[in-house]
Amino acid sequence: MPILPPPQRLTKDTPLTYPPLVVLSSQRLTKDTLVPFDLFGEPWVMFRDEHGKPACVKDECAHRACPLSLGKVGVWLLNTRG
Repeated sequence: MPILPPPQRLTKDTPLTYPPLVVLSSQRLTKDTLVPFDLFGEPWVMFRDEHGKPACVKDECAHRACPLSLGKVGVWLLNTRG
């Protein structure tokens, strides 16, 4: 079995090998709005981060295994850092 190189971490400078997919109009993504959608059979949720930039993460809470798109739980804040 061949040894594969470690996965590459994507950065803003990583060239895309495929065209980006449009999944949502920017006007629909307003502040304090969570927009769930499925892509290739996987649940995702889009939102605007604390700086107002569009962000997207998998729609699953790592602690409770429930969809993040249901809202916020306790004092946990949704961000792209985990």
